Amino acid sequence: AAAKPFITHHNDYDTDVYLRIAFETSLKKATVGRMEKVFEIGQDFRNEGSDPSHLQEFTQVEHYAVYWNYEDNMKFTEKMFDFLFAELGLDKKIKVKDKDGVEKEVDFTTPWERIDYTKGVNEASGLNIDAYGIDDADKLRADIKAKGIEFERMDTMGTTTLIDYLYKKVLRPKITGPAFIYNYPVIMQPLARVNDEDNNIVEQFQLLVNGREICKAYSELVDPLLQQANFDKQAEAAEAGDDEATSGDDDFVTAMEYGMPPQSGFGMGLERILAILTEQENLRDVVMFPLMKPENGEKGE
Repeated sequence: AAAKPFITHHNDYDTDVYLRIAFETSLKKATVGRMEKVFEIGQDFRNEGSDPSHLQEFTQVEHYAVYWNYEDNMKFTEKMFDFLFAELGLDKKIKVKDKDGVEKEVDFTTPWERIDYTKGVNEASGLNIDAYGIDDADKLRADIKAKGIEFERMDTMGTTTLIDYLYKKVLRPKITGPAFIYNYPVIMQPLARVNDEDNNIVEQFQLLVNGREICKAYSELVDPLLQQANFDKQAEAAEAGDDEATSGDDDFVTAMEYGMPPQSGFGMGLERILAILTEQENLRDVVMFPLMKPENGEKGE
């Protein structure tokens, strides 16, 4: 995941520690110990913006299956939703509102549409996002503005975050779904496996439903040399001011060096799927005691 973490201090060890933004590295390290299918359900924390479709603390289910690829997880996702609708006795046509309150009817009948991320962003923006490397943030930022496209905090973003927010601005609002968004640029996901036929993209997908990202999965990168190189590139982006760049993990790279089997991982926020299945507009409506802004508008109270 790409997100700014919450930082706290461990008094006994006198060191700063971070609330986890995902379970990914620990679960993948477990597969090195010959655990071929692993999962966890728990809390993630991401210090990012708030809106009806985002919570800074949320419940996530995450799994990793050895000898699967992202195509296997696409099939798994469709079967899982077929099972949920059948077991709960729900109509597969559900009204879903996006984060701006625009309601659309979404038909969850499988199979679902597939949309190429790179081609879609290029067509919607008039740019070629394949042409920008990790060090090309200034050029990409200028080119985005030249197209008359702007979004908050873009002046401090690195290349990967700029591409992500460009997608959210020009392509995501146009997709009703359910749709698998796939073929992401390689610089977007430092933990994903590069495609065998095109080394500019990684084997990843997200499931999108009327602007809401329901789950994410990809074929995992298991090469320690490539993983360390990707972490180094992300560190450069962080030094340049991108607070959503992925942090390095030496223990994770060491585990890969022992031998990490090929695998695919899947993650889904439970609040989002609950909100959709119960036709709730705001994720806070499916959380018993959600964190809210202070009523008087003052910080820290």
